[in-house]
Parts: sequence; C-alpha cells; structure tokens
Amino acid sequence: MENSVVKHVWAGVALGWVISWKALKSRSFSKAKEDNTSTIRSQDATIWYQS
Repeated sequence: MENSVVKHVWAGVALGWVISWKALKSRSFSKAKEDNTSTIRSQDATIWYQS
C-alpha cells in the first residue's frame, strides 16, 4: 500500500516537473528565436552597409 502511494507521489512530481520544464523551454525557445532573428537582421544590415 505504502509503495503505491510513494509511486503516485513521484509520478505527480515528475509530471509537474516535465510540464513546467516544457513550458519554460518553449517560452525561452521562442524568445531565443526572436532574439536570434533580430541579431541576424542587425548583422545583415551591418554587412550591407559595409559592402
């Protein structure tokens, strides 16, 4: 009985951790994508002006 309760608790903890990690990853990924796009754009502009 006690063992299944422990498994249940761990399953809940693991599930919560995975969900929050995925949410954090997707949020930081979309932000990183935006940052990369703006960085690339500014680099393109710099190269364009130099040439």
